[in-house]
Amino acid sequence: MTDYPGAIKSFDQQTDGVSDADATDVNEAYDEIEAIETELGTDVAGAHTDVKSRLNQGLPDANDADTATLSATRTLTDADGVILNLDPDGTSRDVELPAEAATNHPFLITNTADGDGENLVVKSDAPATIVTVRRGQTAYLHSDGTTWRGYIVNGTQAKQTVYIPASFMFAQTTNGCEPLTRIELTADQPELLVLAFDGGTAEFAQFEFGFPKKWNKGTITFRVRWTSTAADADGVAWTLQAVGMANSNPIDVAFGSAVTVVDNADSASRDQYISAESGAVTIAGSPGDDEQIKFRLGRDPSHGSDDMAEDAELIGIDIFYSLEAESDD
Repeated sequence: MTDYPGAIKSFDQQTDGVSDADATDVNEAYDEIEAIETELGTDVAGAHTDVKSRLNQGLPDANDADTATLSATRTLTDADGVILNLDPDGTSRDVELPAEAATNHPFLITNTADGDGENLVVKSDAPATIVTVRRGQTAYLHSDGTTWRGYIVNGTQAKQTVYIPASFMFAQTTNGCEPLTRIELTADQPELLVLAFDGGTAEFAQFEFGFPKKWNKGTITFRVRWTSTAADADGVAWTLQAVGMANSNPIDVAFGSAVTVVDNADSASRDQYISAESGAVTIAGSPGDDEQIKFRLGRDPSHGSDDMAEDAELIGIDIFYSLEAESDD
């Protein structure tokens, strides 16, 4: 009967020329060695050089994290550690996983980018995309020996979307667009609530929004949903600018710089058009927690790519922003 693995065996110490060692002493040692081997099993190191190396990968700590700024595709091997903190450095980068095998260990990949749009696209060696890891997200990747699978562990700084319909906006008093108009296209089918913007003069609408406290107070982006009566492929230049105001701040302040996004019609009347996502919009006033954000949306017919003579009818806009926390606590 062995002590291990239930307890650690304590052996009697032997002294040369004094102790009388017999077969029982030797057999007890052999039995304990066999108990250890049975508990560990065979091929304990697996594909690694020793058990310590395998444990270091299976039980990682902060000292084992691989932190790197990428300048090209990162190709992982089974010799890489479990924890990887990777910065795409200004653009999206691919991260290629090892070939599927029984020796695969899991990976925890965190995107440490400092800007939106800098994604880590994690792919198998095929390559096929497994997950896309956005700024601030961590992905868990694991293999069953034949297939890589993955999911996003957290999304603290992931992009959020809020839709603002035209019905939530109002025509600006000076140089304002047309007031909100309801349009019936066909009876008993979807109707439109739109704000019409002129093709010859810059016109504007305003609206406001209170971001959640967990918003990161950084730049935002937007895209526009619109339609028109035109049956051509002319373009429209939409602009957005914003300013934030806290408690006891003046309301009579200037908006921030306007950012423009251009979208073209598709030669069909009354189709819904969705623009590309804009560049970064900086909100004036250095907004903080619990601030009200005022927006001004406009059409800029003087823009070189705005060549639609007809009114552009705004349906609504999507605003994209990022978080810095999981909740508003």
